[in-house]
Amino acid sequence: MKFAFRKKEIQEIARLRWLAEEQHTRVALLSGPDGIGKKSLVQEALKSRKLYWLDAEMQTEKLLVQRLDMGAKTLAESFELLFRKAEEEHVILVVENVDRLETSAPEALEKLESLAHDRKRKTALFLCLLSSSRKIRFGQPNTVDTHLKIGPLSLREIRELLTRSNPDATGEDTLALYAATGGVPQYIGWLLDQGANTAEGIRAASLDPASPVSHIGKNLLARTLGTLTPVYTSILSLLAEGCQGAPQIQERMGKNVGGHLARLEEDYGLVKKSRPLFAKEGARNLVRYEIRPLELLWWFQHAGGVGLNERNRFLVERRYFCDKLIQEEGFTTVEGWWNPTSGEAFDLVACPSGHKAMVVGDLCENKAAVDKEAVKKKLLHFQAAAGKAGAVDVRYFSKEDL
Repeated sequence: MKFAFRKKEIQEIARLRWLAEEQHTRVALLSGPDGIGKKSLVQEALKSRKLYWLDAEMQTEKLLVQRLDMGAKTLAESFELLFRKAEEEHVILVVENVDRLETSAPEALEKLESLAHDRKRKTALFLCLLSSSRKIRFGQPNTVDTHLKIGPLSLREIRELLTRSNPDATGEDTLALYAATGGVPQYIGWLLDQGANTAEGIRAASLDPASPVSHIGKNLLARTLGTLTPVYTSILSLLAEGCQGAPQIQERMGKNVGGHLARLEEDYGLVKKSRPLFAKEGARNLVRYEIRPLELLWWFQHAGGVGLNERNRFLVERRYFCDKLIQEEGFTTVEGWWNPTSGEAFDLVACPSGHKAMVVGDLCENKAAVDKEAVKKKLLHFQAAAGKAGAVDVRYFSKEDL
């Protein structure tokens, strides 16, 4: 399944390589989280081709200079000589973890950016850049010819891969594979290769010390947060437990966590902040936080010491149904709505495109046991908060809908 559902990306990389050889320099940027398969895609697209491959995270500048072997003393000079070589022949340069050059070799990165822009029409070089940074930028606006944002596999794709391995797979099995891996092909491939294709098997295999899934949390936190890991891990642990408000987290930790939550969201991309739909931007005490990488949430609940309970299982199932409504029913966004005064809430509010009705709904164990009168009352309050009445489709989501 190594390149399942990735043919378009492979073809695009190969196409740009061909254009660089036949016409002039082209630049491809691949961004996405670790484990998503960027390196494998490039290797597949450029297999059997002679190329220069640099890893800016694993190698010092001195070693990078040696890898290029251009007879230069600095990396910036090496890039200059490489582009001169590309005036005479086709050259392929792949720079993995290119964002790390911002701190390890800023002059070299600046030189590479200027060469890729200024010498583009005079050279035949295919420059392929790989980055895990969410904020990666390279050169001027027209320097990069293609920016491929490599994301996780969709629910449909996960379900298809699971069904190939286990034709009798259930919705619970799909939920487990989706949550344990976050749709990251590396983790999906490992689990399915081990025959872990049921919910129980996926949970067991993901806790195996040999499993890459069992190390997701520690590796991601150490790489992203470095020495700040203990403080932030405590906050993330509480979020995974189901404690979603800053006041509750502060009470549990005995310290102000507002700045830490802001950095987890804005700098590290590990946390997502949300307000109830239709709430004013400045409204206080309404904000909820959740862990953004689904596989990190799973890791905390199964391997990170938090434990699985009814509340934090809800967090995983809600994410599943949010993605399902967006990916398979075409809704633009899915948020939540809650009234802190009355305690009323809808777990899911799906906003449509076009003329479809808005969907509001709750997760439940048994649809037949839902208090329909309480829902009607809650719906009236929701419509008042929305400032409009109209067609609203009320749904209930349970295990049978997985």
